[in-house]
Amino acid sequence: DDHEGHTGVFSEDPWPAALVCLGLARAGLAPDLVVSIAGYLRRTAREDGSWDAVANLDLTRSAFAATGLIAAGYGGTEQLARTRELFRRCQQRQPFSVLGCPAGGWSYSGPNGWPVTLESAEILSALARMPGHEDDPSLREGIGWLIGRQDHRGSWSLWVRDTKLPNDGPCPGITSQGIIALLEAGHPPGSGPVAAAVRWLLSVSRPDGTFENLWYRDFTSGTAMALEALSRAGQADHPAGRRARDWLLAAQRPDGSWADGSASGAAGSVEETAWALSALLASGA
Repeated sequence: DDHEGHTGVFSEDPWPAALVCLGLARAGLAPDLVVSIAGYLRRTAREDGSWDAVANLDLTRSAFAATGLIAAGYGGTEQLARTRELFRRCQQRQPFSVLGCPAGGWSYSGPNGWPVTLESAEILSALARMPGHEDDPSLREGIGWLIGRQDHRGSWSLWVRDTKLPNDGPCPGITSQGIIALLEAGHPPGSGPVAAAVRWLLSVSRPDGTFENLWYRDFTSGTAMALEALSRAGQADHPAGRRARDWLLAAQRPDGSWADGSASGAAGSVEETAWALSALLASGA
């Protein structure tokens, strides 16, 4: 609560906020905090009475939009200069003791959210390709933070370093984004953090060529992210890279799209099609 300014907001997520509220209310503790959380839950309720899983994804959306626009050649525009300043303002300036995080990362919502590696890596990829990146203290501090959050096994998890929780990590998708962020920031493929991450990523390739992604559905996004990271690190022709490329090519639907990669027959999506195309282009397909 101190971290987020006594607002009753817990990582901009109604679910943990409600759990904390219930626990405190039933225990008869911190009535002022119970009132704050109840106010937050009322403010974030949708018109139909439901709640979003996360109420604020401003930095998530901005990070992916920025890296997309940079890839399209708009990195030097005035609009993205404002986005760069947003990222700098929202970089965490205080440690986050709940997760054992030092300062230097980003949340998915704003300067007071809970720091996460997924959004931090994407923001760092954007900052590393914007004008003035050579002398950007936010980029330098953020890359140090990202390396410090790397697991001993070489991977990255979303929240907790070296976690054993199955719903947190280690995650091939997040690890792939960590690799790309370090490469964009100038770390060579042979540098310690990148090489360790690549070794781990190669070790978790599934027999059919796919890679998991704990925070997306099924296998298309994880496989695409892993293939792109391996390709950028010079491993496109490693057997794991070739299997991932072959699987993606085989998973394309007759209409040209990609879906989630499951056997459910789900419809193709713009997002998964974009992930797949980006990875296949990076691999030279």
